[in-house]
Amino acid sequence: MENELKSLVERREFEKALELSESATDAESLFYRLSALLGLSKSKEAMELLEKHRRTLFEFNPLATLRTNFELRFIRKEFKQARTDLDFFANLPYVSQEVEEVLRALPGDILAQEKLGFGGNKLQEDEILEILEKSEDSFELLSALNALKGKDLSEYLDDIFMVLSKEKAHPDVKSFALLLLVSAKDPHLRKFELRGENYELIPSEIRPPFTGEPYLEAKRILQEDFSDSAGSKIAVGLLDQTTLILYPRELGCLGDAKTLSSAFSSLALNYLGQEDDCGPEAQKAKQAIAALLQKNPPLSY
Repeated sequence: MENELKSLVERREFEKALELSESATDAESLFYRLSALLGLSKSKEAMELLEKHRRTLFEFNPLATLRTNFELRFIRKEFKQARTDLDFFANLPYVSQEVEEVLRALPGDILAQEKLGFGGNKLQEDEILEILEKSEDSFELLSALNALKGKDLSEYLDDIFMVLSKEKAHPDVKSFALLLLVSAKDPHLRKFELRGENYELIPSEIRPPFTGEPYLEAKRILQEDFSDSAGSKIAVGLLDQTTLILYPRELGCLGDAKTLSSAFSSLALNYLGQEDDCGPEAQKAKQAIAALLQKNPPLSY
């Protein structure tokens, strides 16, 4: 039945695909049924299908499920539900770095969509440039930066850099702008202030976050050796948050992978209300991490 459903969807015979998949329970058939509902603009029914079979669909095609789920939420302006969905997906087992990157970007996407109420609408070119140039509102700036996804970023390097010069922009928004410059391999020397530190660097010459050591090794240890799965997810989340707060500084300034994994493990257990002792080097790193997190709260209303 799966091949027949696929053919029907590809031929845009959505009504026939719905008839054929009416009692479907397997992942592939559900996926094509979802595609048919989307093709007929039946957002309510598509969202109901996602809510009922989210885990099954995610296991079959995690990236497509994520993107479809949140695009539907934005179109339907269901922002509270989107945050609940994000908690659900964030607590599923690790799939890939690509999925993790999508999950990390979603809090900002949800905030920007909710703040401006754009839902599924796209910002126009002139709106993007005007926001990047004139706005001091962090949510507007985040929305404009998000709207650059899929575009040739090399055409917007100076526009993106303007965000780094905005005094009132939240540091998380500035960090996002820097990440875009890094991903676009910006070859220009840039001078800016971020989280109280002054930088003079060429974005194309610095390494993206969440790569290399000690980050990857510390994350591996936290995912494989942590005895508590909930604690492991909290620890990895704190690791990612700290990595972004430090960027473009390297995570290694706080210690090696073993020290960092011990520090984040201990901090996660504390978050869960459990006492935990760690060695002196890990304790020193833990105190530094806690101070960074306290000093740099994430963007919120």
